[in-house]
Parts: sequence; structure tokens; C-alpha cells
Amino acid sequence: MQKSKYLNLASLFTQIDNDIMKLKGKNYARDDMTILDLNNFNDLICIDKNGFEGCKNLKTVFLPLKIERILDYAFNKCGITDLIFNNLTNLFKIGESAFANNKFKRLDLSNCTKLKTIEDNVFFNNEIIILKLPLSILKIGDSAFKNNNIEELDLSNCINLKLIGDRVFLNNEIKKLKLPLSILKIGDSAFKDNKIEELDLSNCINLKLIGDSVFLNNEIKKLKLPVSILKIGDFAFEENKIEELDLSNCTNLKLIDENAFIKNPLQKIKILGGINVIYDSYFSNDLWNKFVDFYNINGKKAGDYKLINNQWQIV
Repeated sequence: MQKSKYLNLASLFTQIDNDIMKLKGKNYARDDMTILDLNNFNDLICIDKNGFEGCKNLKTVFLPLKIERILDYAFNKCGITDLIFNNLTNLFKIGESAFANNKFKRLDLSNCTKLKTIEDNVFFNNEIIILKLPLSILKIGDSAFKNNNIEELDLSNCINLKLIGDRVFLNNEIKKLKLPLSILKIGDSAFKDNKIEELDLSNCINLKLIGDSVFLNNEIKKLKLPVSILKIGDFAFEENKIEELDLSNCTNLKLIDENAFIKNPLQKIKILGGINVIYDSYFSNDLWNKFVDFYNINGKKAGDYKLINNQWQIV
């Protein structure tokens, strides 16, 4: 068995502030390092930008309990599989792409209750299967968990979460999803390319906007939307398995943008009247656009619509 190589700060000429509170600088001698143990640096509170970026053989990291900030790209493009965050209760910032392109399989940030924001691309392109976030989180930045293997995502404990950015969970394996009632906006392509089968957002009573392509290419059969929703974006639910679409409880819905429900096997639609539903002639043969055309021509009437002999009718 090959002996693990620990980082020896002195021999690798790593730059350290005199008070040993900030670790910074790059050093190519780190390339063979497999374990980084900083537990003995009790006053270390910050890992600087690009600090250990590109340490491709680094597998295991131990951080000191007082760590507060891990800055942009600090551990980008390493091979980290093990880093325990449970005891890092002082951690309040993880910078952009800080842990992108690693091999995390399990990530538990639930005890990092000073974290308010998950920055862009932080854990992009890992192998995360299980994810837990703290209740303190307000925002998850763009592509933060894109390209992982998350199977079940329960954010219902994140009672302060307001914004899920663009592409946050794109290209995962999510089958079950729970969101908190605090959520205000879900960004473009946030859950695109997953495996969600049932989606119940009815508890998300503050949700106003579902962005473009948010749930494109999933396996949704049953969908419930909240009464608060104002707008559904372009291609939001494209390529799913929705046969019966019930929007009759969406009393605040003003706009359904182009192709929101194309490429679904739609058979029945319940909808309120007077909604601005955008028709796209380019996809005129799709069942959704056939419905939109019929709905608009017939004065945007509320009712139960049914597909009969490939034609939409009010029943």
C-alpha cells in the first residue's frame, strides 16, 4: 500500500500570515499530497483563493474548528472524497467554485448555521448522492450542485431559503424533491435533466416565478402548483409525462410563456380564464400548442379541456 503523503507547511514553503490566520499561495510541490491535515492550526480562519487548486491527488482534508472562510477556487480540481463539515460551526463563507470538480459523495452542511449563501459552482461536478443544507441558507447560487448524483433532495428544513439560482441542480438523479414554503423564485434550468416523478409545490405559498426550462426533461406524471404562482417560464415543464394538468387553483397566474408544457402526453387540462398563454407556431403540432391555440381562439375561457380525437374540446 502506498504511504499517504501529508502536507508539511514548512518544507513546502507555504505562505502563512504571521498570526497564522490565513493560508494562501500555490506550490507545485503539493501535487503528490493525498491528505491535508490542518487541525493543529487552531487560529487558522481562512483558506485563500486558489489555495489548493489543482492538487489532483488530494483525497482527504481536515480543517480546523475555527475556520470561517474558504475562498474562491480554494480546492477546485482536486480529488477530494472526504471532508467533514459537521464541526465547522464558525464557517460563514464558501467561495465560488471552492470545491468544484472533486469526488464528494456525501455532503452534510447542516451544522454550518452561519452560512447564508451557497455561492455559484461551489460543488459543481462532484459525485454527491446525499446532500444536507443548513436552515440558515437564504440563497443557492447558479450551478452550485450541477453535475452530481443526488437522488433525493429534501430542502424543507431550509426555512429561510428564498432563491434557487439558475442550473443549481441540473443533471442529477433526483427522483423526490421537497422545497420549503419560504421559496420565492426557482431559476432557469434549476432542476433540468433529473428523474422527478411527482412534484408537489402546493406548500410553496410564496413562490411567484418558475423560470425557463426549470423542470425540463424529467419524468413528472403528477404536478401540483401553488396558488401564489404568477408566471411559468418558457419550456418550464418540457419533456415530462404529464397527462392531466390541473392549474385551476392557480388564481394568481397571469402568464404561461412559450412551450411551457410541450412534449407531454397531455389528455386533460383544467385552467382558469383570462390567462396570457403564449402560442408558438413553430411547434404548432405539439399537444400543448394545440391547446393554447384553442384556448386563445375561444376567448381564454375557464374550464375543463379534454383531448378527443386529437382535438381539444371544452367538456
